[in-house]
Amino acid sequence: MDLTPGDTKVAQKVLRRLERRAREWKWTRWIGLCAAGVMLGLAAWTFWRARPACPVPAGLSENRLNGGAISALELKLYAYTTAMLWSMAVSLVTLGIMMGSFGSVYLVLLLANWNRHVCDALLAGLLRAELERMSSQDRSDSP
Repeated sequence: MDLTPGDTKVAQKVLRRLERRAREWKWTRWIGLCAAGVMLGLAAWTFWRARPACPVPAGLSENRLNGGAISALELKLYAYTTAMLWSMAVSLVTLGIMMGSFGSVYLVLLLANWNRHVCDALLAGLLRAELERMSSQDRSDSP
């Protein structure tokens, strides 16, 4: 295979990138695994926090027990409080779904490329050997 000087520069740049990625991936994969675990843990915590606790206002429950009339203001306050708690719960569930799906996809992609550094090191070694063979061949061909 004959490479032009421009192709050789590109090949050397690719070689440096492959070697760097092969060195760094050993640590990056563990950091990514921790990040995916934190993301899935936060999603589970968000789902747990999303359970709406709709307390009945004290005055409302006393009026019901005593058979008294419930004022319109108490009903509006209870309806407003319940609506706010449910909207917060829906928001938390949505956030939990987004975080859980992102964490799951990140974890799957990370595990699919777990030993990528081995392939990168192999490709870098082959490319380096080819470049060295070509440079030694060029030196032997020139008078």
